Amino acid sequence: MNNATSPGDTFFQVDDQLTIFFPDWMKVGLTRKNQDGQLEFFHLDKHKLKSILPHRGPMLLLDSIDIDTTGKFFLGNLKVREEMCENHVIGNVPILRGVDTQEIAAQLLGVFVYLAFPDLHGGACKLKKCSFEAGSYSIAVGDQISIKLAPTDVHRTTSKGKDLISVPGYLFVRNQDNKVVCKVKDIQLVVYRTNNVQSQD
Repeated sequence: MNNATSPGDTFFQVDDQLTIFFPDWMKVGLTRKNQDGQLEFFHLDKHKLKSILPHRGPMLLLDSIDIDTTGKFFLGNLKVREEMCENHVIGNVPILRGVDTQEIAAQLLGVFVYLAFPDLHGGACKLKKCSFEAGSYSIAVGDQISIKLAPTDVHRTTSKGKDLISVPGYLFVRNQDNKVVCKVKDIQLVVYRTNNVQSQD
């Protein structure tokens, strides 16, 4: 993971207590413009996500993350591939596992933590809690799903040697038709500032 900051870093103030920053090394190819030529999103592709979350390896499920230009929402995107649904078939239809939806939400929050809390760079992170609620629609191969995170919904609690990053409310997972396919709630990440994940919670 590249932890360095430089005078070229870009900062966005979300509110009085939260700033989102983009390190200079991430800026190449970062922007995406709308039809009027106005800057609409910062687009983090798979390559940049791998640089932020290298420990996920082949389990990095997110394809990309779009962040609006004010930093007020993070939108994680994924196109469901056949290998993700292997051996998980309902009614002869391969569908995405609920646990993978939880993983997607955790990865989205992990990227947010990297961009919002540079003082935690280099720490070891683990998922402590994440709940899943199935919806009325299954997530099948070929579906394009997205999950939105509002930075103002994220809470940080600091204690000795570690931080708890939590989203106590719901995150809604939507498909390409903008239908809510499931919900994820009560996400908690623990970040150990010493890289020692053996500490007791």
